[in-house]
Amino acid sequence: MKKIIISLLISLIFLPLAVLGQGIGIFIGPIIASIAETWFVASFIVIIIPHLLGGLLGGYISALAVVKIYKSFHLLSAMIIPSLAIILALTGNILVPIIENSNIDFASTISNAVLIISYYYFLKEKNFDL
Repeated sequence: MKKIIISLLISLIFLPLAVLGQGIGIFIGPIIASIAETWFVASFIVIIIPHLLGGLLGGYISALAVVKIYKSFHLLSAMIIPSLAIILALTGNILVPIIENSNIDFASTISNAVLIISYYYFLKEKNFDL
């Protein structure tokens, strides 16, 4: 029970680190996108590269922090708060355009989906470093 509660509390670090990682990815992403554009990559892929990179970095940085802070975490407990946060974000990404009668922001939706998938993957992996 102690391990579950500590894992749940440690997962709170996901929120600020995910935002930090997404910010770094969106800052570095256009550089990588411009390189991909010179290789004649499809334009829709070039547009979402910063968001994909942001989601990946956000998940990686958050998972790395959780693993470094508490090595014997409980995986499902460490996923509760991040999953709820991403579900709320994805719900907003989908419902707000319906209510306001506008287009869905696919880049943000993809970024959030990649964020939670990469967070789960790296937590499950446990032995990863740059």
